[in-house]
Amino acid sequence: MEKKIVAVSMKNIFRYGRHFLAAKGRHGTHSPFVYAFVEQVLRNKSRFYYKGTSTHFTGREAMLLARIIRYLQPAAIAVDIDYKADVEQVAAIALSGDIPVMPFDDTIDRNAVTGKLLILSAGNEEAFKNKISAALAFPETYALIVAPHKEEASEAVWNTLCALHEVQLRLDLWHFGLLVHDPVFKASQHFRLR
Repeated sequence: MEKKIVAVSMKNIFRYGRHFLAAKGRHGTHSPFVYAFVEQVLRNKSRFYYKGTSTHFTGREAMLLARIIRYLQPAAIAVDIDYKADVEQVAAIALSGDIPVMPFDDTIDRNAVTGKLLILSAGNEEAFKNKISAALAFPETYALIVAPHKEEASEAVWNTLCALHEVQLRLDLWHFGLLVHDPVFKASQHFRLR
């Protein structure tokens, strides 16, 4: 049993190493949105006071999530029900005003949200893929996938979602993957960032 855990850990280390070697910083991007994203999210060293005890995010991931939320400035956030309490705490830290955090399920009315909708979800089953791809059919939808490289099944789902024709921008941050359907982006782009 222990050998399997070590093997999986070593496999993840090698996959992360490949990701890091292929990933670009701010100078490897030609998109103003991505350059600003790298500057304001990934290279930003500001810390947020996060006193919550998250079962889903490490402190570093919670700070990264807070910076992503602050950068995107969504009108609303839809999350998997398991993540709702954690995301509410992080969103309160990231944005000064109240932002609605709602469960991401089949009852979400995308037409009721004016502006950007940020979806935060995790999963690797067929229903998850269908739910995300249906949500990405609407413009100004940003889907933040949690741990897209956690295991091989998660990575397969991430690759499938990246291939959706509605998605114009894909940002692979290793801990999170961001898929964007926004008419602002005219050409399809994919970036691995560090």
